[in-house]
Amino acid sequence: MSGTTGVSLLFVSFALATSSGRSADELPVDPASLLLWNEAVGLVTAHEAEIWPGYRLAEIPALVTHPKVGEILLRHPQPPAGFTKMDVAKEPAIPEALKSEPMWIRRGTTVFDIPQETSTNLGGTVTLVVTDRKALESADDAWCLGTVVHEGFHAWAGTRMKMAPSNEMDLSDFPDLDPEVNAHLELEGRALEAAVRADAADAADEAEEQLLLFLAERLRRRARMPANAIAWEDGNELNEGLATYVEWRAHDLWGKQGVGAPLAAALPKLADKKLFAERGEQILLKLRNLARGTFIVNGSEFGPATVRYRGYDFGAALGRALDRVAADWKREVARGATLTDLLRAALGAPADAELAERADAYEKEADYAALVLAKQGKAKDALAERERRIATVTAGQGTLVVIDFAALSKSGPVAPSSYTPFGILHVDDHRRMFFMVPVKFDFTGARLEMPESPGVIVDESARTLTTRVALAPQALIDAVTKSDGHAVAAAGLKIDAPHATATADGENAIRIALKGAR
Repeated sequence: MSGTTGVSLLFVSFALATSSGRSADELPVDPASLLLWNEAVGLVTAHEAEIWPGYRLAEIPALVTHPKVGEILLRHPQPPAGFTKMDVAKEPAIPEALKSEPMWIRRGTTVFDIPQETSTNLGGTVTLVVTDRKALESADDAWCLGTVVHEGFHAWAGTRMKMAPSNEMDLSDFPDLDPEVNAHLELEGRALEAAVRADAADAADEAEEQLLLFLAERLRRRARMPANAIAWEDGNELNEGLATYVEWRAHDLWGKQGVGAPLAAALPKLADKKLFAERGEQILLKLRNLARGTFIVNGSEFGPATVRYRGYDFGAALGRALDRVAADWKREVARGATLTDLLRAALGAPADAELAERADAYEKEADYAALVLAKQGKAKDALAERERRIATVTAGQGTLVVIDFAALSKSGPVAPSSYTPFGILHVDDHRRMFFMVPVKFDFTGARLEMPESPGVIVDESARTLTTRVALAPQALIDAVTKSDGHAVAAAGLKIDAPHATATADGENAIRIALKGAR
């Protein structure tokens, strides 16, 4: 696969389908979405050892949700208030395959207002959350099916595996503008893809050689990276990579045996085994383009979304590679080992000098100097895009709003209480930018929500949050003053900070000072 390929992140790009015309008696979710969940649970239960030993998807409560319309809860030990037990046997819309499944329903209220595939604490219990297929503008049912396995693994692993820790905030420190980092990354990707594709028994030596080249290039790349970015990458490959690995395993099984009769009858396109057999190839092609820097996420080849997305496919491919060289790797991952460390151990713990010799030969054959030169051009484009993004706050349209929180938090790191890791950007040594979704902050005595666009810049040195709003400066000053900082909501900016004050701070700019308790 050559050229540029891409994806829009599903939790951002999927639009809500219309819910108009829905009768009061109609289920808030498509019954086929319930069958997707049921099929995934059945497959993982029957093939637990092949997918991941100990992974019991059947034990995880699940919420199938149509945002702002309603949701159905399954296998929850103590459904929260607002959910009503369904008389499933008398509900004609419930498929026969699910007539014995206890369910609770809630209409008009949902956990999330937009489609999200995740897990959440619901009524004190970690619960898998999947979006109703009809809430998605163009549902890919094979993707929806795999997502149940993927997100269910997150919910299961979060309480049953001790994975190596990482901090999502450290994503912003990944040196994705360094041409040499990106050159080594492309060579890593070439070697890892080749190793996974060499799956015939007589290709074992070739696979091991490619894995040694992968390891050699990874170590050279990481020598140019800060320790916290390395730890974040390891964690991302474990978290998202292993969830993608189990999803890949499930798709392999569906590609061989097909889906069950109830789901095939409800969604006939899923009866085609090729839909699932092709998923592994798609992962490897994405890996190739992510390594090259030619994969588009949310309209761009650059930035945090691309960096984070890479861990899904690199981590999954490393899992497939470890399947052939390290029989006990899954047990060690559950104890906190990283995929890179496990691979090095499985390859006989090669010395740094041996790996350096291999990397020298590999880079000579690949014309490393020319590759770095090409990456320099890409880095210029990436830097220009980053500066444009930052400028939407520092020099964009609308009123500049600087919120001073020094009275509430005098020092230390500042992390939002709600954000997406796909929208974090390094500005400089003491500033990060958050964007893509409304970003929330909780301080003692104050809660704030920043506009989704253009986002917000957090300055940990000056102790400020900076954003822009489409509202005249005086109108915002009046809103803050009139409410004394309580329940201010204007142009995407929400402030609940008693005794906050707002003053003009130059042309088309205001400064809001948050106050401590009196």
